[in-house]
Amino acid sequence: MGIRDGERVELVVEGAWFEKFPWSRQLLDPELGQRAGAPALSIACRVVNVNHLAGVIVKTDGCWDNQGGRHEGFDIFVPWSYVVGILEIGSESGARRVGFL
Repeated sequence: MGIRDGERVELVVEGAWFEKFPWSRQLLDPELGQRAGAPALSIACRVVNVNHLAGVIVKTDGCWDNQGGRHEGFDIFVPWSYVVGILEIGSESGARRVGFL
């Protein structure tokens, strides 16, 4: 796919795995309207390290509180086995390229 460190992506992860973490819903942009129990969830982020053998390290674009207020994002590690797809967000005119593992 050609995703490199530093690129902005939407990482599509397996919903059941991601929702096991009590903080997981705070990393989902409320404007996307992603529902609990969805089979897959999208996390907007910047790739920190795509070369890790077991997964990818990303910094989320933000986190949100109960009132929808946005705060600084977190670095998270997502094992490759739970990555369903990667939506690359291109800098040129907001173009997107989709890839599935």
